[in-house]
Amino acid sequence: MPAKKPRRRGRLTVIALVVLLLAGIGYGAYWSVSTVRASFPQVSGEIAIEGLSAPVTVTRDGNGIPQLYADSADDLFRAQGYVHAQDRFWEMDVRRHMTSGRLSEMFGDGQVETDAFLRTLGWREVAQEEYDTLLTDETKAYLQAYAEGVNAYLGERDGAELSVEYAALGFVNDYAPEPWDPVDSVAWLKAMAWDLRGNMQEEIDRSLLAERLSPEEIEQLYPEYPYDRNRPIVTENDADDTGTPPGSGLPGDGFGDGFGDGIGDGIGEDPEGAASGIGYEDPDDALGGAATQLASISKTLDEIPALLGTNGSGIGSNSWVVSGDYTTTGSPLLANDPHLSPSLPGIWYQMGLHCSEVSAECPFDVSGFSFSGMPGVIIGHNQDISWGLTNLDADVSDLRLEKLEDGNYLRDGEQIPYETRTEVIEVAGGEPREITVRETENGPIISDRGEEFADVGDSAPVDSSAPDRGEGYAVSLTWTALEPTGTMNAVFSLNAATGWDEFRAAAQDFAVPSQNLVYADTEGNIGYQAPGLIPIRGEGDGRYPSPGWDSAYDWVGFIPQDELPREFNPERGYIVTANQAVVDPDAYGYALTEDWSYGTRSQRIEELLLATIEDGGKISMGDMQSIQLDNSNEMAETLVPYLLDVEIGDEYVREAQRLLEGWDFTQDADSAAAAYYNAVWRNVLQLAFGNKLPKELRVEGQCLRVPPADESQPLENLDGGERLITECGERSPDTAQPDGGDRWFEVVRGILDDPENVWWQAQGTTTQPAVDNRDDLLARAMRDARYELTAELGKDIDTWSWGRLHRLMLNNQTLGTEGPGPVQWLLNRGPWNLSGGADAVDASGWNAAGGYDITWVPSMRMVVSLDNFDESLWINLTGASGHAYHDNYTDQTDLWADGEYLPWAYGRDAVEESTEHTLTLTPAAAGGSEGSEGSEGSEE
Repeated sequence: MPAKKPRRRGRLTVIALVVLLLAGIGYGAYWSVSTVRASFPQVSGEIAIEGLSAPVTVTRDGNGIPQLYADSADDLFRAQGYVHAQDRFWEMDVRRHMTSGRLSEMFGDGQVETDAFLRTLGWREVAQEEYDTLLTDETKAYLQAYAEGVNAYLGERDGAELSVEYAALGFVNDYAPEPWDPVDSVAWLKAMAWDLRGNMQEEIDRSLLAERLSPEEIEQLYPEYPYDRNRPIVTENDADDTGTPPGSGLPGDGFGDGFGDGIGDGIGEDPEGAASGIGYEDPDDALGGAATQLASISKTLDEIPALLGTNGSGIGSNSWVVSGDYTTTGSPLLANDPHLSPSLPGIWYQMGLHCSEVSAECPFDVSGFSFSGMPGVIIGHNQDISWGLTNLDADVSDLRLEKLEDGNYLRDGEQIPYETRTEVIEVAGGEPREITVRETENGPIISDRGEEFADVGDSAPVDSSAPDRGEGYAVSLTWTALEPTGTMNAVFSLNAATGWDEFRAAAQDFAVPSQNLVYADTEGNIGYQAPGLIPIRGEGDGRYPSPGWDSAYDWVGFIPQDELPREFNPERGYIVTANQAVVDPDAYGYALTEDWSYGTRSQRIEELLLATIEDGGKISMGDMQSIQLDNSNEMAETLVPYLLDVEIGDEYVREAQRLLEGWDFTQDADSAAAAYYNAVWRNVLQLAFGNKLPKELRVEGQCLRVPPADESQPLENLDGGERLITECGERSPDTAQPDGGDRWFEVVRGILDDPENVWWQAQGTTTQPAVDNRDDLLARAMRDARYELTAELGKDIDTWSWGRLHRLMLNNQTLGTEGPGPVQWLLNRGPWNLSGGADAVDASGWNAAGGYDITWVPSMRMVVSLDNFDESLWINLTGASGHAYHDNYTDQTDLWADGEYLPWAYGRDAVEESTEHTLTLTPAAAGGSEGSEGSEGSEE
């Protein structure tokens, strides 16, 4: 259309500039405008592909979002594989190499250690076992059809025709993609589980803290969940459940049909016992000695590619549903926005999958957010129900200490041979590397991986009855994702579910990762189900590494699916999940975890809902959007009065302090007050806590004068006298502590009314005296923040803005971070100056220890109207296309950053009205020509 021509010419001009730049550094012989555009997919006309039984229609709107219409389920998923590959094959290829521990085949020897660790975990092998033994014939058929669709596309193209990254990769190796396999799709579930793995990092961090802190001080940094202030998810009866679970003492609490004798003992015990919860007599000495080996593990976890989030730190999500009794439409409204790592392309791919006629043989009429590389829709709605996901954060992994000697491991007093297997890692441009993987009954030994693991277990936490340490203990990993499960079955069952019972049946298969599932249907029902494979422990509570030589600490089973928490049509009329506690442990017979998010976002969402409901109003679609975009800083509301009570004599600092007077605690991108407050918060945390943490938790490059690491030092002894040494932090800026999230909200809240608390003490510097009370530390933090922002934003506070500090960069996860500078420039986009903040509902997260740049974001936003699906709204972080300089590469990002949404066409009429391109996939035997006229596959 004529309106498109200026945009196309503008894009060609930019591409030409890129080509000139590349030519200037020697790439010009290989790069041209056609190189950059070669991978743009054909989106109109006809293409014949093998395997189809009938034509499939693929429509795309102006944002490139496809809707697929097929006569059979096999054809539908075959077409989905083809379309995913058209837009995102590079992303898919990288994902499968990551999950199978084969990144070195693409990127060379820099990925060998990562591959070795992933091979040790054995994700691909577990996925293969799942495919062979636990998936239904129907699921396998869908996976096979999807793989055939991907391979049909690979049969048409290679190299730069697949994606421009392959052209860049061609400069360093001769890599060529291999055919897609159904297990490649199943293995992606392991990457999901890894990034949503629960409290493994907290388990390590608590142990590392013992190098500097006493057990009591460690517990102060992990306060109990505030059940009296922040409501857990499940608080009312399941309307379908009128029985009383045996042993629970609770009438009809909705938690299932019995817990079994003795299960849940110890829930809610004194937190001081947690430090010795694995039965150690002297956890202070024992945990302090674990620093070297646990720091090594932490470093490796830090380096594993985080495809969903920053290795577990900050991963969260919001999802809530409101009954039609309280909405303007008279039907439920459901919202979801998962908080994940920003990347380019974004993690999600929007699409619709429609059977031409819904039937038992072809039951799909579903639309929503999919993962490229996996068939089906992960979050969205079909013709009858809608669902959203947030991370449940269940404790599903344990680190186990192992005593190894002469090819054996110690187990209940006996020496048992450990198992070994050999893995060969192929390396692009280099020789193959061979590794040996060792495994005990508890799981793979992860302390074997890399030189940094050499000392793992050299002084791990043990009691006096532990075996001789010798040269150190090894560390193995027990994790639910290493158990074969049928989670892939659940994806298709959810997509086809037509009501609450089918939804719950599908959820029972959603084993790994454990998620909070929020539900609504067109009959007016709302609900919540906690699915997942969640272990029941024998001894111990999972908060610290446990002795692998003692089977008493093994898992004794998993919580029965029928006994996991749920709600259906609660009387209050809404359900909110935002990674808060699922249920009060006093009301439930099983231990889920103690490492919840602390409920800041969930409580804010509930407050905003109640502000309308209790006033007699109704919640509208606009209200749901406004809640998703709420950027209020709940900690600021608590802390700012204390900051304003501090007398500041320095007018230069006082000028900045006045920004907080009258501030409404919102964090808009143009807010000077938000910029200053967050800088103050960062400095408060650094002075009160960060400078007292061991180097393994502090941000890399931050060097301090501290006591020697060979003995634990209570806070009162941090001055150290002549014994002080220089010690530099080791953790990445994205994962260092204190990260400033709502755990730290609770920590600071707990000492605010204790102005002489020892945490308020801070060492002096060459320019600043030591402080020993709250107000002096707050004053110093305000001063430090003033000078920090002057350096960052300038002397004139009228020019300050939160968005100038709080920026989003979208980086290609491979060549966009490690490739040559011009290639990064080609692939990456940004920055965007954003509103929001860590643990605001609009959670554009940042790590206070590492800086202000954004580390996680609402990766998409959706609001579903169960009254009329065509009134629903959605927006993605980036765009449908994974091809640099394509119109749909980042076409949604500006809208997303501005808090805007796209209309979500679902019904056939609405889809046709929004359609700009129509592609027909035809059976190869029926004709059709590849790249036929009318295609946009070679956009001019």
